[in-house]
Amino acid sequence: MDTRRWRDQSSGSALVNIIRMNAGLITQRLVVSVRDNSSLSLVVMSLSLENDSMRDFFSDHISTR
Repeated sequence: MDTRRWRDQSSGSALVNIIRMNAGLITQRLVVSVRDNSSLSLVVMSLSLENDSMRDFFSDHISTR
């Protein structure tokens, strides 16, 4: 997966794109995480561990904010 194109978009757009691509895998976990913990950054970090390219993208994006 090429994550470089997402770095030019807002973090919201990138998250929406990744959720659409991985919806079957992460939707249930995302819903539970949002309900149990209102911190979006923790949800994003937990999602980013689901696969290598998501982890790389979010670690780069969050560390540069």
